[in-house]
Amino acid sequence: MFVQNQISHLDNHQDIITNEIDNADKMLFVVAYVRENGVDVILDKTKNKPTKLLCSLDMGITQLSGIKKLIENGVKVKVYQSDKGTFHPKIWLFGKNKTDWKMLIGSANLTRAAFIDNVEASVLVDDKNTTSTALIFFNYLWDKKNSSTITIDEVNSLQEKVNERKAFKNKPIQIKESQEDAEKNAILFEYVKSWIDIPKYNSKGISSLWRGWYIIPDQGRINNKHIKNLISYLPFIDNGIALGDNSNDKNYIDLLARFKINSNFQRQALKTSLHGLFTRQAKNYLVKFGWCHQPDSKTLCLTGLGRQINQCNDINCVKTLYSEYFYNYFYNGLNIVRFSKQLLQILEYLTIDEFNYFVIHAYSNDDFDIIVNLIKIYRSLLNSSKFKQDFSQYFQDKKGGTAKGVYINYEKSIKHTLSVIGWCEGFSLSDDFILRLDNAN
Repeated sequence: MFVQNQISHLDNHQDIITNEIDNADKMLFVVAYVRENGVDVILDKTKNKPTKLLCSLDMGITQLSGIKKLIENGVKVKVYQSDKGTFHPKIWLFGKNKTDWKMLIGSANLTRAAFIDNVEASVLVDDKNTTSTALIFFNYLWDKKNSSTITIDEVNSLQEKVNERKAFKNKPIQIKESQEDAEKNAILFEYVKSWIDIPKYNSKGISSLWRGWYIIPDQGRINNKHIKNLISYLPFIDNGIALGDNSNDKNYIDLLARFKINSNFQRQALKTSLHGLFTRQAKNYLVKFGWCHQPDSKTLCLTGLGRQINQCNDINCVKTLYSEYFYNYFYNGLNIVRFSKQLLQILEYLTIDEFNYFVIHAYSNDDFDIIVNLIKIYRSLLNSSKFKQDFSQYFQDKKGGTAKGVYINYEKSIKHTLSVIGWCEGFSLSDDFILRLDNAN
């Protein structure tokens, strides 16, 4: 059955969804976005019926108030955080008895507008081959490490932080000649506290220190040599390799031999196997760069992008493909590469401190103006040592005895993210991690 909203004498999405919920014993929903007004339409109908919902907090579209109502009504809710791109499916699975399933698949999110007003198009399917594959897909997403259960306490904590950020964003932030440094410090601190105060486990849509990539041990900056080393491993992975300390895969053994030559670290000093070192270093980059993927924990395969990279004849070809990938890489609803480019068009440069305190903790393009103003205020403090001291003290107070180690790892992730951006076409990164637009572009 084809489902739409515009032709009034035909069933719309709300009619079909509510009718199927009425007839179902259990439901599995995968939708990108949830709004409270959509939750209100189905809430009573899901009572006493096992229901799971997987959604996203990207883009700031999903309303935490809607998520809270679902959890309070007994719905199990998980939040999906994409490694690449945007989480965007809309799949409604309705189960009856043990084996009978129907599926509505199309463009409708869990919002009232999608149910009635929007121009949406979906298809209601009861073919067993199709629904069984959809169930496999649902379970794959539900059990994946990117999906995490969200509780009422976490919803309340996130909502409090969202409210604080909204209130902060609504305040006019202006730099006045008469403004005292202490007043400027207070403005900056109100922002940095908003991300320092969020616990690590709340990585659902608005994350604390854990933004960007977290790769240890750090192999240093992304440069031509580093990229060439990574490229040299791709021919061994062409048709997939079997990972493991005791792997007998000849291609993997040859790859580890190549890696041993390229490695920046003495494996004995790190007390780890060559396999362990490869996994913690090169493999992480290959996966994060989208050149490889792991269908399971013991196998590494090339992606389509990896195959393109493997066919490049020079470093410029690699750089173009690398840049295209990161110009389309969204994390928590923000493309940090594009966002940084916009900032540089106004601010001319970004220091590692500015990136650390402000840029990396933007969560959507709506934060653009506030980040620009915060950096301008920071620069207007001719001597920013007081702010840095206060920041360090506050960080120490909040993170306690682990503060030093936490900050070292956090700073690594900042340098790594800057390094990733700095190797993209159109950017340059100095030795002291100052990011600029490449004048040649």
